[in-house]
Amino acid sequence: MSDRKIILGLIILQLAICLPALNQFPIALDEPFSIFHSQQPIQEFWKIFEHGNNPPLHFLLLHGWIKLFGISAFAVRSLSVLVSLVSLVYLYKFGRKFWRKEFAALLAGLFIFSRFSHLVAMEARMYGLFTLFFILIIYDFYTLIFEDKRVYIRLGIWNALLLYSHYLGGVIVLMEIILFIAYYKKWTRSKVKHALITMVIGVVLYLPALTLFLNRATDYKNNGTWVGKTEWSDLWVNFIKFFNNELTFFSVIGLLIVLYFTRKKNSEHATLSPNHYFSSWFFGTYFMLFFISIIFQPVFIIRYTQFLSIPLYLMIIGVFANLPQEKNVRFLPFLILIPFIFSMKPIPDLNRNTDELVKYVIAQQDKTSTIYFCPPHYLTTIAYHYDQRFFSAYKNTHSLMEQAGFIPIDSGKKLNMKLNEIIYVDFESELLYPGNNILHELNSHYLLAESKTFKGGFTVYTYKKD
Repeated sequence: MSDRKIILGLIILQLAICLPALNQFPIALDEPFSIFHSQQPIQEFWKIFEHGNNPPLHFLLLHGWIKLFGISAFAVRSLSVLVSLVSLVYLYKFGRKFWRKEFAALLAGLFIFSRFSHLVAMEARMYGLFTLFFILIIYDFYTLIFEDKRVYIRLGIWNALLLYSHYLGGVIVLMEIILFIAYYKKWTRSKVKHALITMVIGVVLYLPALTLFLNRATDYKNNGTWVGKTEWSDLWVNFIKFFNNELTFFSVIGLLIVLYFTRKKNSEHATLSPNHYFSSWFFGTYFMLFFISIIFQPVFIIRYTQFLSIPLYLMIIGVFANLPQEKNVRFLPFLILIPFIFSMKPIPDLNRNTDELVKYVIAQQDKTSTIYFCPPHYLTTIAYHYDQRFFSAYKNTHSLMEQAGFIPIDSGKKLNMKLNEIIYVDFESELLYPGNNILHELNSHYLLAESKTFKGGFTVYTYKKD
């Protein structure tokens, strides 16, 4: 079978898995934020980049996509699916630099059936875009170091686009510099020249956003992120997540052991792949992010490290491909797809069901009840599931939601105690607004008539006067 047909088959497989799932899990987490601002004219949403943690590239692409297809879950998530298809193609091509077609297809299969890569392939956020540019960088960086090809213009562009996708791109650029120095024995005059040109191109292209990057880096150092404290145990916990679960991890290890002992000592060894290159990218970046989290501020979560599944899977396939194999056991490496497939979760579990929460609130609401919620930034999430017409009327979303009875608050002092009935939606408010006293005030002045907890620890309370 030709490479073109294999790639087409992989694309069809990815679409068959992703497209039916796009509407099967709620728009949640940071998706409403991205959609809400991306639907606005560029000159209006541009101001969010001055104080937020989001670079502009994904917002610009999503803005154009929304203009064409709207804000439905299927529409906004299909952009990420498209990006994942491009990633899939380049990942297969990268694998073909070193291995037979079967192993390149197996590499792509791991990407498709990775639980977090699958989520990123559908979520209306920038992480899929970040993963794509990371693949392109490690691909072209390899050809620069080991093949001395003139890819410096492309590599400079990928670096800039990576930084325009997520500020974590700074860590990747730093790793490029470290690895280039580490491979000093491969240096030639032309390679050094090309590396410097790459850096210049990247800097020039990123100059318009350099001030934003430095401001966000300063804010990150001083104020940190929303990510919780990093523990040493996270090294293992996050590593296992690359395999979906522990069973899959031990299945891979077990299969490697079986292959090792079924080989013949006089078997010819397969063509060596640069596993040192893949492992340098994976372990170097993985531990760099971990120690940044320990020493400075925490960023060591699977959402921020998911892109590292790429060099890890390259490394795994490299190990399998380079074990001498007899013809009667050549099928064994492909068995690792089985635990990945069964542990993937085609419909991602976000641990959120905000659509059901909003439906419940609507059912609880009557003409005399007012709905308070905290933290206030959940306004866009509620609006998306309550009435997308309100959500789309971005200039008036806040006032329209207030007219519908939804009031954002951050303190118990802002409650109107003259109301006969209050519905309070607590989106784990103590995490961002500790000591807000909202529940304390409500319990002091009202009787709790009913409460219901939803995924994520979100609770809806219905209070009534005595």
